Amino acid sequence: MNISAFRSLYRRGFASAARYSVQYGETELYPESITLPSKSVSVFTHSLFGPIVQYPYRETFNDNVVMTFPEDSLGKMRNFWESKMNGAGGGAAFPHRIDTQNANLHISQLSGSDTPVATYDVYGAYPVSIVPVNQGYGMMNETTKVQVMIKYYMYEYHQTGNAGMQPASSGRTPAVLPTSGVGTYRDLLVDVHQAMGFG
Repeated sequence: MNISAFRSLYRRGFASAARYSVQYGETELYPESITLPSKSVSVFTHSLFGPIVQYPYRETFNDNVVMTFPEDSLGKMRNFWESKMNGAGGGAAFPHRIDTQNANLHISQLSGSDTPVATYDVYGAYPVSIVPVNQGYGMMNETTKVQVMIKYYMYEYHQTGNAGMQPASSGRTPAVLPTSGVGTYRDLLVDVHQAMGFG
């Protein structure tokens, strides 16, 4: 591929890593850096006979969203996240403490004109850790940071800008295993293989 062909693939330019917006609940946040959520596919490994085959069966949402904020002179950012974490557990692990049906964290990637071109709707987000930060007498030219790790249930990605592509589907279809016509273990694997669209 020559340089002209490569440039034609990006004739509208590249996405800037320095343009984004973050909203947590009703609060607009301004982190100086953020890690985007990620996911992978879980697989079932079949190795009973023949070549080893891995069958994808569900998506797994990975890691945490990590946000780093500059602290102001009054410590307001630290106080904001401390208040979100105080009493979050309540001393008991109840499922209702995490609202998995509510996208309470929104991360938008912005164009040069501050128009959202892609949005991550993050469901069931809550702060799980305020990361330790260093201070010292030799850090006269540095500013204090507040770094927070956000755990979440899942996210949905939406392409909101017009890039000539279809947005990622947000529909979720649960896997359905066959309930009849299953005999041996081999028959089960064949039926699952067909149900997942592999033949």
